[in-house]
Amino acid sequence: MKSRGNAMNIDNGATRPDFVVSNQDGKTSSAGFVEVVAACLRGLGYNVSVNWPYKGAELIGAYSDPARGRHSLQIEVNRALYLDEARFVRNAGFAALRGHLDQLLEAVAAYVRSEVPAIR
Repeated sequence: MKSRGNAMNIDNGATRPDFVVSNQDGKTSSAGFVEVVAACLRGLGYNVSVNWPYKGAELIGAYSDPARGRHSLQIEVNRALYLDEARFVRNAGFAALRGHLDQLLEAVAAYVRSEVPAIR
């Protein structure tokens, strides 16, 4: 996502958080799944928002079914973390972000293993 909202967005002109984790206000995933992702990212030093300024696209709603154990999230990443937005080239933060996303995926995998006994 752009580092700042523009006139087409509800956060026009505002600096955006580093990450936005969205689950359509609880419709597409459990609160526990959102918390695992948000807590991991916060633990890595990022500013994380939940369901603002994005609540999650229709795609996550189309494939989620929390009642049947199928949880979906949307994760928006602030471009300024990895990109020179004026020139559209990687910035110095790209490598660190990649490593942190690897850590996030490990945390998500551990959560899934703890929640779904057949995956252990």
